[in-house]
Amino acid sequence: MDTTNTESFFTSLSWRMGKENDLSDITYSLCMANNEFRKFFLKFCFDEGIDTESLTREYSCGDSRPDFYFVSTHGNEYLIEIKRWDRNDHFEQYENTFPNAKRAFISNYAVPPRDNCKVKTWKGFFDELSASPLKNDTIILGYLAYLKNLAQIKEFEIMKLGNYRALPILLDNLGEILIQELGYTYYDHRGKDQYYYGSYICRQEPKVLFWIGIALCTNEVFIGFNPTWYGGYSETIKLALQNLKPEYETEYFKFEVNPDKDYFGMIGTHLFTMKKIDILHDDSKTKDEQRAALREFIVEVFKAIGIES
Repeated sequence: MDTTNTESFFTSLSWRMGKENDLSDITYSLCMANNEFRKFFLKFCFDEGIDTESLTREYSCGDSRPDFYFVSTHGNEYLIEIKRWDRNDHFEQYENTFPNAKRAFISNYAVPPRDNCKVKTWKGFFDELSASPLKNDTIILGYLAYLKNLAQIKEFEIMKLGNYRALPILLDNLGEILIQELGYTYYDHRGKDQYYYGSYICRQEPKVLFWIGIALCTNEVFIGFNPTWYGGYSETIKLALQNLKPEYETEYFKFEVNPDKDYFGMIGTHLFTMKKIDILHDDSKTKDEQRAALREFIVEVFKAIGIES
């Protein structure tokens, strides 16, 4: 397997195994398979050269379960908490449960320095690993591709902002189909930030609330539902969403249940991603072709949860 195929494999894996636990599992597996990577990872987390023969994934003690736990070859106790958007940091809990352990915390968002805990970022680890000789291993290179996607590590790129004009057009087009034709109503237009651009839309009978728009980092158009949104769903729609098998897909969309992508409760945990997205990026297509593809996606998503438009 050459380098390009290895990177491609791990990049594809990142879209199918994109949860926080998946990142922990794959990092753990690589630690177990590659001694030099394990030493590098542990040194990054704790700022000291250490190794272990007892690295444990999800070690349970009382009501605590740190992601990584180990006793070093010198008999010292350590634990690592891994985060990807989840803000439940467990700092005080682990201090109480493991008072003698050295602790490290690694996340894809900034956390202020904390006494008695090494606070790190996945971006820092990515940068150091990318600059190390370990990157010459094709599996490590693939892991870097996986980590870059999961931790949403960004690099400054040359910009061509002319296409930003298509964003309000997309929302107008979605409104033309959903509001004007299919009879839905706007719930809230404020479904936008630096990662996502969309709107919240609702319907009273059957009662349903959803987010629809585009992920700016991937150019994917999708519809997001979250059955826990207060007052947003009829029981029939909740049941239909819960009964859909994760990673179910048709020729029109792929479906996944992925709380890690919900981005602080903004876009939903139950996500339908449009498959025929290339039509919307191709300005050689006619207006009717683009409208048909977008409408087809929307209609098929709602058929899947029992709403006939």
